[in-house]
Amino acid sequence: MNTIVTRTDLTALNPQQRQAVLSEKNRILVLAGAGYGKTNTLLQKIHYLINDKQADAKSILAITFTKNAANEMVDRMILSTDKTGFYKKVLETNGIKQEDLSRERIKMLDKYPWLKQITIKTFHSFCFQIMRDEGVNVFDNKFKIVPKSANSSSDFIGNTAAETESEIAKKIAVTLSDDINYLLALKRYIIDYYVDRIKEKEVNSEFRPEGKLFTTLKNDKVRSKSEQYIADWLYCNNIEYVYEKKERVDKISFHPDFFIPAANLYLEHVSDLSHPTFGKKWR
Repeated sequence: MNTIVTRTDLTALNPQQRQAVLSEKNRILVLAGAGYGKTNTLLQKIHYLINDKQADAKSILAITFTKNAANEMVDRMILSTDKTGFYKKVLETNGIKQEDLSRERIKMLDKYPWLKQITIKTFHSFCFQIMRDEGVNVFDNKFKIVPKSANSSSDFIGNTAAETESEIAKKIAVTLSDDINYLLALKRYIIDYYVDRIKEKEVNSEFRPEGKLFTTLKNDKVRSKSEQYIADWLYCNNIEYVYEKKERVDKISFHPDFFIPAANLYLEHVSDLSHPTFGKKWR
């Protein structure tokens, strides 16, 4: 690489990091393990764009996954700018409370307006900013951010919903429970995924010769989803049934899927995945 003289001090970077900072490409992928300087490279890139390329600080966006990571990036930007050493002492203060640190961070950003113009946020915080600033033309901007729990810290003070995710889910479930179809669907979901603990890869298996792994609304164990649906239909229509009642005809034993006592009727569910049930004699 040709030597490029910059106003930004890049002497602490290794050749690969320096290449990433000086690159003129629109897209750069930096791959490195934890602690190998990805964040430092990114911050030096921001400094280089502003100091050497005269980029507008307002045009720079840095996105992180967590609030702590975003705060760390802001802190490191302040540290690289503050030559007095004051903010370094603040960060090194033992037992400093987060609210006090946040207050000092805001003061430093006010001291260096160009730093305040850079957008360094989490995905959630940035999306919230877009909704707040640009959403007024789409909706009334009275939306609230739902916290995971009552103790969740929030970047959205004043815009946080009074109820948590679980509280809202419970309220919705109670309201929807007036619908019998919803109750049946909810019961089937609970049975499948919390009672039987059916794995996703097993759901597509229509027939399990290894055992009766499906539970019906009547609390019977059946062998397939199709049999479960049949049993649930009978149960919901108050039709009494016996599952796999043992029968014997001409010294041959078999177990029809369903026996309806009131009609003295047998039901045998047959599909392409069913095991052979009747021999030639019964066809």
